Amino acid sequence: MSSLAVVETRFTEHENTELEQWLDNHHRIERPSERTGGQEYHVYAVRVSPVYGDVDAADACYDIALPIGPATFKFKACFDASNKNVSICAYVKIPLIPEIKLGCVTGNIANGVEIKISLGPISGLLRFYTKSGWLWLYFEVKILGKTFKGDVKLIPLPFVNAVEAAEAKALLLEDAE
Repeated sequence: MSSLAVVETRFTEHENTELEQWLDNHHRIERPSERTGGQEYHVYAVRVSPVYGDVDAADACYDIALPIGPATFKFKACFDASNKNVSICAYVKIPLIPEIKLGCVTGNIANGVEIKISLGPISGLLRFYTKSGWLWLYFEVKILGKTFKGDVKLIPLPFVNAVEAAEAKALLLEDAE
């Protein structure tokens, strides 16, 4: 007769509090709606800052994860607020398959940027754009034969509004002269 080994994992109150705080600061839920195709999406994001040297608050890089169906999409997005450029690299992780780089794109975020996907287990498009001071993702993807379509608010971009406000102020000052 064999005995079954059972391990019970318990978090301390401190560990629970830390996890809750991390989720409060790095996780948001996009509730089901017509815009999301009736699906609920969980967005995870971390701002990446340089360890050494100057840190410009207006320029920022983010690591973003968005589970869609059986896959988790990962995005590395860097913004240059001075010229409104963005560089985004997209990756996908499907269970039992190594992470796949889908592609990278650079362009003006005001115009939006798009990555088209045409791989064996996944195809479609990812379109990144800004609206109301947020980075959004519109996607139409087919993953392992199932189609997913939605429009999800990813991360706030406070510097987008700050740059637009500074440009408007500069125009007002020019007009006053």
